[in-house]
Amino acid sequence: MQQNYLQEIQRWFGEYVDEFRGQDGQLPRLLQLKLEHSVRVAEDARGMARDLGWTDADANTAEAIGILHDVGRFSQYVEFKTLSDRHSINHAARSWEVVDQEIVLSGVGTTDGQRIKDAILYHNQIEIPPGVSKDSLPFVRLIRDADKLDIFMVFHELVSTNHLQQHPELLFGVPADGPPNPELVDLIRTQRNAPFSMIKSLTDFKLIQMSWVYDIHYPPAFDRIHERDILGKLESLLPPSPEAREVAGLARGHVKSRTARR
Repeated sequence: MQQNYLQEIQRWFGEYVDEFRGQDGQLPRLLQLKLEHSVRVAEDARGMARDLGWTDADANTAEAIGILHDVGRFSQYVEFKTLSDRHSINHAARSWEVVDQEIVLSGVGTTDGQRIKDAILYHNQIEIPPGVSKDSLPFVRLIRDADKLDIFMVFHELVSTNHLQQHPELLFGVPADGPPNPELVDLIRTQRNAPFSMIKSLTDFKLIQMSWVYDIHYPPAFDRIHERDILGKLESLLPPSPEAREVAGLARGHVKSRTARR
């Protein structure tokens, strides 16, 4: 993607987001969080693309995907008053629809356009489905990594500052207290990414965050997890149960093994 097309996407995104501001010019708190999230994900997507040696054109495409991957969140929140996909719609599918209907990609080449749409559509699935084209697959993997990197940090901040209690919808309607779900722990032991449907408490949400390291694809993402002490921050939120400590230890070992290969 050429730089001028990326700039046009950035301009469109800013104007689109402005439509959701109130009379005071402010976004609802949760949408402000999503705006800031999108900007950071775009920065990480571009940074990792460059670390991987991708061309400037592909780095531009990666950044565009980061900007657009959650654009459906804005209409989702306005329509359903929640960001919970379980209680509303698949926000990735809505993001795809917004990008398609708004003709955001007008002028972008066919290949880049498909890469962007595929990356948006599949960024939140528990696993990348088979059949994704070889042209799109690297970008699908990259946005999934970049998205997780920021969600790790946002989640830590929300929990450690008790702001998560102000937004109970982010807890998927589960209680803040409770022991680990044994079935969830068993699944994580197999080093698999766990679905949100297994969340029974905030503890489970924390454990699922740890399990995301098994769905990280690129070395620059593992480097960032290490450099930002993401697992240390998440581990500080865990209860002192043997199961939670075991999950944390397995996650640490996985990240260490990936960074040690560099």
